[in-house]
Amino acid sequence: DDILPPAFLKVCAGSLPEEGARSIVKAALQALGLPGCVDRCLHCWGDARGTTVEQAQETIRGLLQDYLAPGGDTGKVQAGLHALALPFFHHEFVKTAVLMSVRQPETSARIMPLLKSLTSTSRVLSTSQ
Repeated sequence: DDILPPAFLKVCAGSLPEEGARSIVKAALQALGLPGCVDRCLHCWGDARGTTVEQAQETIRGLLQDYLAPGGDTGKVQAGLHALALPFFHHEFVKTAVLMSVRQPETSARIMPLLKSLTSTSRVLSTSQ
């Protein structure tokens, strides 16, 4: 996922002292070289090429503001998070929601049940987020 470039694995593969570590790096290099590997990574991690972090954060703020407006419902937030297609970024939704509750205490009566609902019933959020 480009946290470490594949070239880094090539550099460190020969300098690892333990056989177990060398075999893990070798397996990772082989996996990265398989046809379609990039597409599989994008499928698992999302395609950030089309959405910048700033755009995702703005979308999340918009979802929360829409939810807090009269008539806002959990289903729209759930659909919006699904449409964002960045499940690995859902922690940012939780962070933004909690910060909003702290900065605007009057919103916590609606935000905390939303987070609970998205965690328990719809499974949009995990307990680790």
